[in-house]
Amino acid sequence: MNTYIGPSAIDTRTSFHLDYDSYNTGLVHSMRDEVRKINDNLYICMGIGGGAINPASFVLLGPPTPWGGLEQGE
Repeated sequence: MNTYIGPSAIDTRTSFHLDYDSYNTGLVHSMRDEVRKINDNLYICMGIGGGAINPASFVLLGPPTPWGGLEQGE
């Protein structure tokens, strides 16, 4: 997915955007999500595109932690 920070498709507030268009074909090519910070422990994720395959919002709860996965090139 491609990610960027910019104005929301819903209003003009800043959102973290997840755009799956460049890496998917068929029904999922239009899928997009937006993540908004509510406070330090709550983020709301909204499905913006994708219709029936991206039907619901969800939340991320808890304080963010450092990345714990593989580093690039490993």
